[in-house]
Amino acid sequence: MHLPWSMVGSFTVEHALPRVTADGGGSGLLVAAVSRLRALAGSRTLSKEDERIKTAIEGAASAIGAPLLDAESLDDLGRRLDASIESKGFAGYFNELARAFSTDGALSEQLERIDEYLNEWMIDVLGEGQRALITEADRMMRATVAAFENLRRTVRSTFNVDVSPVLLDEDAPLGFLTNRNVPPRIASTFLGTYYSNACFLAIASAGITRRKLEPWLARAIAERWIEGFRGQLVMLASFPGTHVAEDIVPRDQRLDLEALVRENEAANTAMDQFHRDADEADVDVYAPDPAR
Repeated sequence: MHLPWSMVGSFTVEHALPRVTADGGGSGLLVAAVSRLRALAGSRTLSKEDERIKTAIEGAASAIGAPLLDAESLDDLGRRLDASIESKGFAGYFNELARAFSTDGALSEQLERIDEYLNEWMIDVLGEGQRALITEADRMMRATVAAFENLRRTVRSTFNVDVSPVLLDEDAPLGFLTNRNVPPRIASTFLGTYYSNACFLAIASAGITRRKLEPWLARAIAERWIEGFRGQLVMLASFPGTHVAEDIVPRDQRLDLEALVRENEAANTAMDQFHRDADEADVDVYAPDPAR
């Protein structure tokens, strides 16, 4: 699939990157923040930046991640995840982390400084049975951040447009779900990324509080973390100029973004015509009864 560069410029900035791929959709940001938090553990004095990052990640882990650790079943975990990402605090904590890191160099540079023992720390939190998932997540995270940096440089040199990440909407954190300009497949990726980030905050919370997780819960959280991460990377790899290796995201798994945008525009046009026809016929249109 070859996406016209004219579309890359508009679609990248207005639809996809601000929510999903910007600095790893928050995934890379969280990993870097937890790594920094671990590095600060033995410090007696902290800089203002480090204190800000420490406060933000600990607050996010407690408010967003900790409630997931009390799940009593998979259904209960699902309900708790929904409640976490629907809260206004979800976007607020991410925005605070983004602000804290914005004065401390590019995220790609932060990730290069992540200590080699972070994966072992997560394995200790989630259990040895999750080693393969954690190793895969580390590989995808680094590929995601590198791909975003590649795309940002390409778009900047081609269009003189900066696609640096924007802050999330704290008043409507899930507003993209009702935004008709966001294709459903892209909205689904956004949502998966939010779930993924909430799950990572649960991992961070368990690690910070040294809480022992039941094996089923550790597995469920790890799988949901990976699932959202993978969807995010698949979409990013679908943009030209990102240079994601095929052994990470095979060609046949990448999205035809041009088709997604075209199909969404066609659906919006058809819906608009449907409502015009209903108005002309003086017929009331109601949403279908969910029970039917």
